[in-house]
Amino acid sequence: MVIKFHLDIDIGGDIDDLCALAMVMNWPDVELLAVTTNIDDGGKRAGYARYVLDLAGQKGTAVAAGADVSLDCYRWNGQPCQFADESMPGIRGNTAPAIFGNAAPPSGGVQMK
Repeated sequence: MVIKFHLDIDIGGDIDDLCALAMVMNWPDVELLAVTTNIDDGGKRAGYARYVLDLAGQKGTAVAAGADVSLDCYRWNGQPCQFADESMPGIRGNTAPAIFGNAAPPSGGVQMK
């Protein structure tokens, strides 16, 4: 039985999200449907996720940016956080089609495991 999986990450600040993405991509019997990002100023984190997925040959996996940075605790002197590679293209757009456009509702309902 293939498990359909959605991963929400904040890739770009440290290595934990990159490791989680690599782990999910290599799990047997798991289909990674979509990756969404959070705390994503201008779609930079989504751009990083897309880059990693492309390197791994996962070009069909949907990626969408979540909410921009908006809380003061994520800003320094009123300025958004700066990311390591400002040249990385961002991805913006509606997150819902990226997640739900690939998956049909399960016929037997949702089961938590």
